[in-house]
Amino acid sequence: MEILFAHILPLLLLACLAVFIGEFFSNVQFYAGSAVYKSLRKLVFFVLFYFISVFFTNQLMQTFGGTKDIRLARKLMGYSITPFLLIALVTGLVPYLQDLNIMGLYCFYLFWLGGKELVDMPAKKLDSYLMLTITVNFFVYVFLGIALSAITSIFVSSL
Repeated sequence: MEILFAHILPLLLLACLAVFIGEFFSNVQFYAGSAVYKSLRKLVFFVLFYFISVFFTNQLMQTFGGTKDIRLARKLMGYSITPFLLIALVTGLVPYLQDLNIMGLYCFYLFWLGGKELVDMPAKKLDSYLMLTITVNFFVYVFLGIALSAITSIFVSSL
């Protein structure tokens, strides 16, 4: 859990603050409600993404002949999620740069490199494990984005 509190949470809180500031000042009326909503959504999204991805990364290790290692899964996901958080910080401050979010896909390359170095697994199965884990984490990322958008749009429309 040390990587969560020492690395991910400070970056995530900075990104949420950047989203709040960027949203607050990009709105003509300086409406704080929208800024709080978007920054909280970012916080919930990345926390859920981290924990769900750590779970799947850890579970799939045993499936491919490795041994489950939750500390390794946390480290692998913690460092590979860094590009997403840094891009979220930049695009949060300047909401008009949302197209830069595509650069966050670099995290999957970092996951691949980190997995090659850290995961103790038979060499024949390592590439399959990494490809499947990256695919699962990609679908988790997409599903969470869609689900949170749907849930928050229902919540916001009921207000």
